[in-house]
Amino acid sequence: MLLVVARFLVTAAASERSVAANFQLAVILAAFAGVLDSVGFVAVSLYSSHMTGMVASAADHLAAGSMSSGTA
Repeated sequence: MLLVVARFLVTAAASERSVAANFQLAVILAAFAGVLDSVGFVAVSLYSSHMTGMVASAADHLAAGSMSSGTA
């Protein structure tokens, strides 16, 4: 398993990558970012990312009724 990961990382860090390798890298980075956001939220009850955290936090406050929607 470790050899497979090492081989992928070497391929992902190459100066020229295929479209499929770019897609795989994007999916893995997005999944990793999502996991880090979740762990950060569970650990400290705050969103650890900037934009997704701000939007999700605003949605949480709107759903909880602790923030007005800005409509008259």
